[in-house]
Amino acid sequence: MRFGEMKYDVPFEKLGSKTGRWDFNALEIFLIKQEGKRLYKLHPEYNYLKKDSDIKTDSDFYVSVAFAYMVNCIKEKDPQYIEWYIREHPNYIFDGKWLKATNHTCLNYYRDYLREQADPGCLERERQKEEKELQESIAFHAAIAKMDEERHPHVPCPYCKSTNTEKISTVSRAVSVSLVGAASGKIGKQWHCKQCGSNF
Repeated sequence: MRFGEMKYDVPFEKLGSKTGRWDFNALEIFLIKQEGKRLYKLHPEYNYLKKDSDIKTDSDFYVSVAFAYMVNCIKEKDPQYIEWYIREHPNYIFDGKWLKATNHTCLNYYRDYLREQADPGCLERERQKEEKELQESIAFHAAIAKMDEERHPHVPCPYCKSTNTEKISTVSRAVSVSLVGAASGKIGKQWHCKQCGSNF
């Protein structure tokens, strides 16, 4: 999406709202950085971003300049969105300045805002779908854990309380009795603790 005087068409759809991170490839980041350099020459007022503790490198700075410019264009084009954003996220604005995190978050939400304008209810449908998939995944993993427990129950050790136990097989018990005789520690025992080595 192109904003104002920008020459590079930033792939706005790659701003990640769920993760808070963008999905730009190396070339796209390079082009955004170059655009930030060009914009900084035209708009030296973005110098305040150098004081942002989140900006560690020149590359970060120029990308932040590009994002700050994009947010300023949104402020002019869509003031209703900005009013909503400020109301919902008052802690992101410091001394009237919009820093790197503020601009990035604003762009993430704006991307979703535009999607919602184009297809009302799409975000709620996505949220419901993700919730359903999460619940199905939880149920699936619970069923697998239950089947595993039924096939291979892990009785807690009465001595160390570990569940890292295994059933003593008939063959193991027979070998132990044949080697040690009546002194075998496995006679009358059903479980072996792999943690403390006790039989119970």
